[in-house]
Amino acid sequence: MSDRRPHDLRPAAAGIPTERKEEFVKQHAPPATEPEQSLVPQVESMVGGRVTSIEREGRWRAAWRVDVVDVVDAVEGGGVNGGEPRRLYLRGERSEGNDLSLETEAAIHALLEKHGVPVPHVYGLTAGPKAMVMDLLTGSGQLTGVSDPVTQQALLDEYVGYLVQVHRIPLEEVAAAGVEVPASPVEAQLALFRRRARKFRAQQARPEPLVAFGSRWALRHQPTHRDRMGLAIKDTGQFLQRGGSITGLYDLELAHVTDPQADLAGLRVRNAFEPLGDLAWIFDRYVEASGDPIDPAVVNFHQVVGGLAGRQAITRLRTEERADYVNWLTWEVAGAFSVLSAIAEELGEELDPAPPDLDDTPEPLSGSLVRALDAWVGPTRPYDRVVTDDLLNHIQLVLRHGPSLAASHLADVESLVGFQPTSVHEADAALEDLVREAGPDTDRRILHLLHRSAKRQRALIPSMLPNGRPPGSVGPFVDRFRLEAVRSVMARMG
Repeated sequence: MSDRRPHDLRPAAAGIPTERKEEFVKQHAPPATEPEQSLVPQVESMVGGRVTSIEREGRWRAAWRVDVVDVVDAVEGGGVNGGEPRRLYLRGERSEGNDLSLETEAAIHALLEKHGVPVPHVYGLTAGPKAMVMDLLTGSGQLTGVSDPVTQQALLDEYVGYLVQVHRIPLEEVAAAGVEVPASPVEAQLALFRRRARKFRAQQARPEPLVAFGSRWALRHQPTHRDRMGLAIKDTGQFLQRGGSITGLYDLELAHVTDPQADLAGLRVRNAFEPLGDLAWIFDRYVEASGDPIDPAVVNFHQVVGGLAGRQAITRLRTEERADYVNWLTWEVAGAFSVLSAIAEELGEELDPAPPDLDDTPEPLSGSLVRALDAWVGPTRPYDRVVTDDLLNHIQLVLRHGPSLAASHLADVESLVGFQPTSVHEADAALEDLVREAGPDTDRRILHLLHRSAKRQRALIPSMLPNGRPPGSVGPFVDRFRLEAVRSVMARMG
């Protein structure tokens, strides 16, 4: 979806004399709208030619799709490359959880390209708004549209091969690209965690007992026996494909130096909402290609660290009054399930998947209130309509079930902290304090309490909207973030 209609600047006339081309280009320049008006001349100067179309994507991170033709072809109504325009993608800065600068992200693209890993070629950075200018990848995401099992396995085999290539890039080249290289493999295990923890402490605006619990667990279970570290993508499993081959890997902004098996944890998360197939086959292929036997405790450790990193990155967003509130709530719950699933496996605990008991007595005004708000919002842009639908249906669930779920949470926390909190905020603060002081003997009780809390939050996320459309991009798959145990996956490996 896009935030606005594309600025279609392609000329209808052909055969304009070349001596008039500058006047022609000036007449067909993009409308004077921000930020497009400042991006267009920068892109034209960087790649040559003239911008004929620029369209902003409707998503949380600023991004634009841009078509460019050379001046002669623009005047004559054609384009480069046999009449087709050059298609570019402009990727803006992340507003949250931005560990890498755009300069370093661009350098990582160049590094992977140098080592034969297909990624979008980066031409440079615009100054304002700041964006990375690169080729637009073509193809379908992951295994979308691929029904043949042989082709699916061939694509995954190709992806795993590229992943191993990334892990083997010499660290001196990684450092030259501007990526921090820890002093040792042991320190590398917690590199991402420590960076995110510093930012989290500066931004934390509410009690976060799950972050406190996961952080304490990670610090106690840091792998010290591993002797490998390399460049890892972290947000793994993202590629486009066409005609049975991968056209490129994308989303490298979380890349960092750590244990390469951190990327296996990333594949487990990706598989939860963009299915890649049987992880046992993928893990088998990784071991064969890398020569590195899978250590389930290491994968689970990075499952916890990665989940905490996501939770820490959005902590401020969850306290702001935002239209896309439900999107971030959904990611928060998904991250909680991911973290707690990994810890449960290492503790040998089974998490109860049963949903919480709900008070189904409707609040008399809830339905009419939501309908009134919906009518007041009215038709709007597609992206805004999605987040509005999610928010309105979340409000209805809160009105119906929120009080009883909050009461259950207060009683649950009271059983552990020894006094009766008067609000959810007070309960979470007391639980956070207890977690920070408690020893390993309380891990199991805290684990199950936090899982029950996450299930209560899950009950307030709409699973399906009245028009049959699942909410947001991750809503339908949030329950799949109760991840299958790594050891169960390994039991199916060849």
